[in-house]
Amino acid sequence: EAVRPLLHRDGGGAGFVTAVGVNCSSPFACTGAVVGESGSCSLREEARKASGRDVGVFVYPNRGELWNDEEKKFEPTDPPCPPLESFVPQWLSSGATAVGGCCRTGPRDVAAVRRELERWIQTRDRKGGTGIK
Repeated sequence: EAVRPLLHRDGGGAGFVTAVGVNCSSPFACTGAVVGESGSCSLREEARKASGRDVGVFVYPNRGELWNDEEKKFEPTDPPCPPLESFVPQWLSSGATAVGGCCRTGPRDVAAVRRELERWIQTRDRKGGTGIK
């Protein structure tokens, strides 16, 4: 919703925005935005409808922990959030063009995401398609 005026042809934004994305949100929230949830359009579909063209879609989640504003720290969830790399196939299949990490992600997380990305690309290539909706 917030991105629509920036992308819409009549809003003067078309041509300026080259990518939209989700940053520093839980992997579950990122999935909801990229895949679309509860009957809403995915970020990619929303951007395409508003601008009349494809734009890149990035996903940079945090590690899924909750921010405690009172104590100024992240706290684990119960149950813990699954590893970031487990979300990668769904994000990519739903149109994400860049995947990374934000708060509380580290080199091991990014390396695991990269391995999953490479595995997804190999699988997609064996099947002979782009794999992107």
